[in-house]
Amino acid sequence: MRPDSAVLSPLPLPSTQILHGPEDPTAMITKLSLNPPTQPEFDKLHRSSTTMTQKEFFEKQAFRNSAILCDVRGTRVEYAQKMFSEEDSHEVRMVEACQNCRICVVRKRETAGADSETVRMMTSIWVFSDDNIVRMQLTLADDQMYVPYSSYFSPEKISMTVSCELEYHDVRYGTRLLKSVRTTWINYVFETTQESTLFQNELMGRTLLGTFRTEKTMRVHEKSLSGTFSYAEQMCGMENLRVWEDSDTAAVMALIHFSAHFKKGYLAFYLNSSRDPIRLKEEGCREIKIRGLKVPLERAGGGGGGGEKRREAMVAVSGKAAQGGGGGGGGGGKETKKKIVEGARIEFCTEVEKIDFLALVKQCQTRCCLDLPDLLGVN
Repeated sequence: MRPDSAVLSPLPLPSTQILHGPEDPTAMITKLSLNPPTQPEFDKLHRSSTTMTQKEFFEKQAFRNSAILCDVRGTRVEYAQKMFSEEDSHEVRMVEACQNCRICVVRKRETAGADSETVRMMTSIWVFSDDNIVRMQLTLADDQMYVPYSSYFSPEKISMTVSCELEYHDVRYGTRLLKSVRTTWINYVFETTQESTLFQNELMGRTLLGTFRTEKTMRVHEKSLSGTFSYAEQMCGMENLRVWEDSDTAAVMALIHFSAHFKKGYLAFYLNSSRDPIRLKEEGCREIKIRGLKVPLERAGGGGGGGEKRREAMVAVSGKAAQGGGGGGGGGGKETKKKIVEGARIEFCTEVEKIDFLALVKQCQTRCCLDLPDLLGVN
């Protein structure tokens, strides 16, 4: 033993023993590990993403002098893009803009110029992704009527089927756009059907009273040539029949999208018109027949050819139609009648939907029938 060992103070313990203790197995494993745990790193932000402060400032600038008409949740937004640059190419693919997001319909007041006193109102559809990367705007023209298209199989999906431009904004509103995309089809998929209904109401400026699935809608012709016979021409396939009410005029109208081979636009007619009242008759468990329609059609061969008749779409309803099919389509009727749909047969998806539609029509006609103007903009 060294003579001065009794007066020297002991050496301090190693730092690892002070932190963990000599019997801590976790500390020993950490010391001996070839890949010791490192400090957590901060996730790198996308160059287009924003912080909460930037997000609030962006919305404050974008929504200045605005009214938010609809503010709902979406699960996916996508748009159609041509696969090839050739003009005659019709092949498209759906490009996803974002997934979980916030979808707003905004009405904004803007002046035409810096020194101008002319004020105009602009309506836009905004999409803000939850990851703060996407800020997409679709501006709607004031002089057009937009009828949102509803999916037959997915009631949460609503589509805009017009030529338009999507604008992707940078983190600061008013600066140069990140990009802009031209498209003719946009899908907005919402979390619930209630949210998709609110979205449709604001775009249409009317209240959606009901949506009824239909298997097909036929144009019914009835003529008398040595006896009564009729034939039918398919106008609509598997589409939704939607009933809208205008709060300003109390007009109630029904809309069904035409098939592409028949005509562009919608089969539209009033349910509560006193000038042109419609008459409904049940035919079978899921079908009804409507008389009294006055839906104008385009001239054959005009525009996109939507009003042209196709023989493969003609379906015989009675035995006499097959016998007189050659002469029945000749000059028997007046030229004006060929341009107007006067009758239709609608086959619903279920008997319940047919009964609900009949009840709604009866309610509208019992409550109030009005002298309404012609429907424009949807035909």
